[in-house]
Formats: sequence, C-alpha cells, structure tokens
Amino acid sequence: MIVYSGACIVLISIASSAFTVWGAYAIFKAAYKPKQDRPYTFTEQLKEQRMPSGFFVIAGQQGAGKTSLMAAITITDYLYHGRERLDEARAEIEYMNAIDSSWQLHTPPLAYRGKDAVHLDPRAGVDSLHIDITRFGLPGGSLDVQHLPPGTFLCFPELDADLNCREWTKTPMEIIDAIKWLRHQDLTIIADMQSFDRVDAALRELTTDLWYVIDRRDRYERVKWWSKRKKLASTEWTFIWLKPQQNAVLRDVLRNDLTPHVEKMLRKCLADGSRICRFVFEGNIYERYNSYSGKAYFYRGLEDFYVESHVPVDYSRASVEAFSESNPLTFLKKNGGEK
Repeated sequence: MIVYSGACIVLISIASSAFTVWGAYAIFKAAYKPKQDRPYTFTEQLKEQRMPSGFFVIAGQQGAGKTSLMAAITITDYLYHGRERLDEARAEIEYMNAIDSSWQLHTPPLAYRGKDAVHLDPRAGVDSLHIDITRFGLPGGSLDVQHLPPGTFLCFPELDADLNCREWTKTPMEIIDAIKWLRHQDLTIIADMQSFDRVDAALRELTTDLWYVIDRRDRYERVKWWSKRKKLASTEWTFIWLKPQQNAVLRDVLRNDLTPHVEKMLRKCLADGSRICRFVFEGNIYERYNSYSGKAYFYRGLEDFYVESHVPVDYSRASVEAFSESNPLTFLKKNGGEK
C-alpha cells in the first residue's frame, strides 16, 4: 500500500513538472513571438478611444470584407463615442449662435453620415445620415457641398468606383482641400477601395492610414444547444495597418499603382514596423448594412427580363453559319468579318 502511494506521488510530481515546463514554454513562445506575427486587437482600443480625425482607406481583394469592416468600425464608434461626437458639435454650434445671433444654427441629430445607410442601432431605429461624395468638400467652389460640424464621421464605400464614374478628369479641389484640412474640423473619413490606381494620386498621397484586409472569418454558434440551426455569432477581420505618410516605401508605391506590388510592398512595410491587427464584431454584421447596394444599377430602365434561346448547332452548313453570326469572335468584329 505504501509502495502504491509512493508511485502515485512520483507520477503526480512528474505530471506536474511536465505541465509546468509546458506552461513556461507556451508563455515564452507567446512573449517572444515576432511583433508582426502577433495581431494587435484594435477592438478594445476603439471602445476606449474614438476614431481620430484622418483619411482612413480600407483596401483588399474583392470579397475580402472591406465594407463589412468599415460598417463594424462605424457601429462600434457610435456605440461608445456617438454622444461624445454629438456633444462636440453641439458645443461649437451653441458658441457660434451665442457670438452672432444671425447664425440660427441647429445641431444635427447624428454625427455619422455615409453614401449607404449603416444600421447603427436597429432596436432604436437609428441609421446613419446620407451624404454623397459630390456633396463633400470645402464650400465656396462649384460643388453643392454639405456643411459638416466638428466630430462628423463619414463613410464612403467603393470610393474608387464612385469617383471614377463621375466623369471627372481629376478629383475636384473642393474634395481634396477638405481632406487636407479635415483635422481642423476634426472629421473622420473611412473609405474602402479595390484599386488605388482608379483614384486621383492626390487622394492616395493624402491617405493617413491604410488598412489592407488579409482575412475575414465568420463564427457560427447553435441557436439552442440542442438545435442544429446555427446563427452568425461574430466576425473577425485581420488587416495590416500601414501609415503611408510615414512609410517611404508605401508612399512611393501609392504615387503609382498599388496592385502589382502588393506582396512585395507589404513585406517591406512589415519589416519597417507596420502592425498586423484584428477587429472583432459581436453579432451579425451583415444585417447592419446593405452589402448589395449596387443591385439597383442592374434594374435601371427595366421593363422586363430578357430571354433568348441558344442557337442549335447540328454542324450542318446552315447551323454553323447561324452560330458564327450570333457568336462572332472579337478579332472578326475588329476586322469586319472573316477573310
């Protein structure tokens, strides 16, 4: 019996030592993991401190989660700092009204505006206010711009497509100057883009922060512990936080085209101290904005949906000619027909 107890004590001691060594190794590995390999959690920082003034651009491949990340950050900023932003606007408006009675200014109900609606608080029915890129800029020019109070938070999804389709040879100076001076009015602008080379080089050079999304993961959980049905519980984005105005490598690339140099550029930027970050949103982010807002473009001028049957081909002379006529090749179109 004594021998048996002694053997148990020895085994417990060995197991305890093994767990101690394993725990120490895990702590050591986590503590000394390279900085660029440890994602920095931006979620908690945003809860403590609101988004600063600046021109933030979210980039990444199609479907990477750029617009959903922008919506998640906007909602989080509203939940934790919406009242603070509104108080900032109210204080300045009350001061201007007091110093000059001819102003007669009113405080907007909300500090958040965007091209597409973001459902900031669905239970209370609070959505972001609307603003189009053509209504943003410094007043006094050719654009009919909206006057924005300090602390305003602006969202512009797919900004590269929106600016590109305006038939402007260059971005209007009212927009460029407003971004140059945005810190003086304490404005925060977040835009997402797929391609930097489709926007004016001046906008690329004015980008204060670039978030390049490299991963997005949705986490599902059971509706009930006994149910097979699942619901979206949270979404996590991983992105590289770059500072273009402080990084010579990135600054040089943004003057030209980002797309062909992404992988090489990101490696160099990480070596220069840029951070890999993560952001987590609890709940279903896809219910908080319209991820298919461009659907309306496909229905412009709609009378009914077009239907056409395929031209049958049985390889008779007539069917071959009919197929070739209805499906001409590009080079035949350019050359005016087959030679």
